[in-house]
Amino acid sequence: MNTLVRCFVASCLAGVAVVLSAQPRAPKTHRLEATPNTVAYGYYWSEAKPVLRIASGEIIDVDTLLTNNPTGLGRAGVPPEKIQESLKAIVSEVTGDRRGPGGHILTGPVYVDGAEPGDALEVKIRGIDFAIDYGYNGCSGFIPSNCDRSVDLKILALDKKTMTAEFMPGIVIPLKPFFGSMGVAPAPALGRVSSNPPGKHAGNLDNRELVVGSTLLFSLQFLLNTLLFLLRDALSPLLFPFLLALFRGFEHQLQLAKARIPVALTQHDLEH
Repeated sequence: MNTLVRCFVASCLAGVAVVLSAQPRAPKTHRLEATPNTVAYGYYWSEAKPVLRIASGEIIDVDTLLTNNPTGLGRAGVPPEKIQESLKAIVSEVTGDRRGPGGHILTGPVYVDGAEPGDALEVKIRGIDFAIDYGYNGCSGFIPSNCDRSVDLKILALDKKTMTAEFMPGIVIPLKPFFGSMGVAPAPALGRVSSNPPGKHAGNLDNRELVVGSTLLFSLQFLLNTLLFLLRDALSPLLFPFLLALFRGFEHQLQLAKARIPVALTQHDLEH
């Protein structure tokens, strides 16, 4: 499910054998809203201009947006007042060479002081809250004959109290939101990398393990002295890849370590 999200990001810098997890005082919190000037529309790129700069150990409270547009949502029956103003502004203003080659709206990038090639970035997902009370479900994939092709999108009401969505009478789906895409800068030689496929920069992983409480590790292979971190939307594993909704209240904890690791691992990988 695609999402508007508020996300908190805390980062710590560590030495080879020492991880500085203790903070002498509460870390500073930055608010990062999704606006036409704070998103990368459809790409990961090492030359993208950072929209926020943070120090190790600080927190980011950030919004993310769904992968759709006001026209598509309106055509599916979403009233104009339920479509985020930020989405309307981004779709209308971020056009031409500011968009693509992919289709996802990524919030960021964020510049983290002190990151270098060979470091590892650890991201802990600590919380996700809904921003709106609906999601949408599309139908395609490997068995298109099971779909009603005359219906573009199906709008589903989301129950925030029970964390469920009624797909149809008698079929109630539990919601376990996870983030579809998080990543760092790709190799400079690759230029603007589409947000659609995953890669060594991570990106569009669509891994249902990335729920609250999970940990993601990134290998920083291509950076000189900065970290550029971007993220987008959340999804529900039981309705993935087609249930898309908006969330807020997304808390991240980031930690940098001086250790070479493979690209992206979840907490499930680390425990098994």
